[in-house]
Amino acid sequence: MRVLITGGRTPFALHLTRLFHVAGHEVTVTDSERHSVARFTRFKARFVQTANARFARAQFEADLTALIDDVQPDLILPSCEELFYVRALLDRIGWQGDF
Repeated sequence: MRVLITGGRTPFALHLTRLFHVAGHEVTVTDSERHSVARFTRFKARFVQTANARFARAQFEADLTALIDDVQPDLILPSCEELFYVRALLDRIGWQGDF
């Protein structure tokens, strides 16, 4: 399974990354912070920096849409306040995976 975790700056996102990796899943982590905690873990397949959802919403949506198209995740797990922006975007683009 391919998992996309947003909010990689949080310890919770790092923990989720480790859990999914150990369970055999391919994990992509994203965050608007360049020095995100989960960016440096060996348990992720890759890290992608996006725009900030609150301050650059249009660019965040473009970044996340491109990432979804590229990764084709089966599951998207927001770990921070961007949850609301992610949900709105997924509804708008008609994404059918798990959230």
